[in-house]
Amino acid sequence: MSRNGNYRARLKGPLREEKPAALLAAYAYPALRLRKIPAIDEQLPFFMKSLSETLGSVQVPEKVLEIMKLNDYGVLKRHLERLHLRVKSGVDFFLSLRVMAGEACSSLLYEGVEVFVESIRRGVSAGALGKRLYDYLADRLAMRRRRAQVSSYVRGILFPTSCAVSAILGLMDSLYILLASYSSLASTILPLAPAVPPETVSRASMAMMVMFSAAGSLAIHFAERRSGIHLAFTFGTLLLCSALTFLVVSSGTHAVLDAMTGYARSLREMVPK
Repeated sequence: MSRNGNYRARLKGPLREEKPAALLAAYAYPALRLRKIPAIDEQLPFFMKSLSETLGSVQVPEKVLEIMKLNDYGVLKRHLERLHLRVKSGVDFFLSLRVMAGEACSSLLYEGVEVFVESIRRGVSAGALGKRLYDYLADRLAMRRRRAQVSSYVRGILFPTSCAVSAILGLMDSLYILLASYSSLASTILPLAPAVPPETVSRASMAMMVMFSAAGSLAIHFAERRSGIHLAFTFGTLLLCSALTFLVVSSGTHAVLDAMTGYARSLREMVPK
């Protein structure tokens, strides 16, 4: 084997080990950025009001940003420093604002920046604009907090309720299997065998769990107003909790009842066929 072949063979192993880590980092970076959006949105009313009022009094974008850097805007401080560097480098102020809104990945910041830019270009007073933007953004955040409270309340009701319903269905499934077993023992004397087989009852219980999980996930989705991916995740979580509860209760109850009524097997052997 040549020297190049040996070198490639030595590199092949480490590259294979580093590839999954690189993919994990590539997928985790957007998620980490998205987690900062609520913290950014909390600072928006005060940030947009300060920007409008300072621009109305100073009217020089670079000086405005230097004054605003004296305040603490939390997570927005890093974006504010980048905005100041762009404006200081000669980039248009309004374009720099839109770039900052795109970097922050906040739809609320993007809406506020668009309203701010278009209003200033059309000659709206910066002071009056700052008060309107503050009221609008504060109302949006208040509505978001109310929606979060409603969604947490709905979640607190739906998840325990789904587990309780699944537990009841699992208990009914075990009892119906026991009833079918005893009915089959007496079927040689009296026609007491149930018309519905136990397998059909189990399928009906599973269908009820699926429908309950779908209805619950839709209720949470309408309360939170989030994406379809989040709807699918909520549906899967509800269905998983319901299915696990059903299986645990059904198998546990069946084992307990089978141990308590173990003589049924001996009776079945005694009954003539």
